[in-house]
Amino acid sequence: MTRKKNVVDETREKGEWTAIKLLDDVVEERQLKNFRVYAYYLLDLINYRDGEASLDDFLKHIENKLGSEALYNIDLLPFLLALNIDPVDKKSPIDRESAYQTNFDFHRHEDMGHENYELMEFSLLWAIKEIGLQGNNLMIISNPESLVKVCKTKSIHISDMKFILK
Repeated sequence: MTRKKNVVDETREKGEWTAIKLLDDVVEERQLKNFRVYAYYLLDLINYRDGEASLDDFLKHIENKLGSEALYNIDLLPFLLALNIDPVDKKSPIDRESAYQTNFDFHRHEDMGHENYELMEFSLLWAIKEIGLQGNNLMIISNPESLVKVCKTKSIHISDMKFILK
């Protein structure tokens, strides 16, 4: 018994394929939305605390503003990790002169086209404009010798951080 292959008598237009959202695009849109929310509340807290806050302060602020489920959001850990990636010196933190410090210079970013921003830069710049902050530089200082528990019911820890807006 032999079977003949069905003849395909239709073709797809290019527009039909480009209208399909790829998984990467969906993830990127979700991360952008969530990173902007986290950036907003981080800068809001730093502003409220006269320019300084700790990671523990930030997590409590997120929980108070958005509820405990926000601490379990899939994008919280990538947000916190992205705060440790220097937007100018993209070397590994171990290879940088100051391994435990990251700086976001907001004036430097004003001169760049937004298409050159990383996700974190875009989110922080959006948040600083939304809040109307006057700071020029966000400094993140990590302390790997001190761990902070991110979620109350899961054993997820990350190095403590101090956030300073100058």
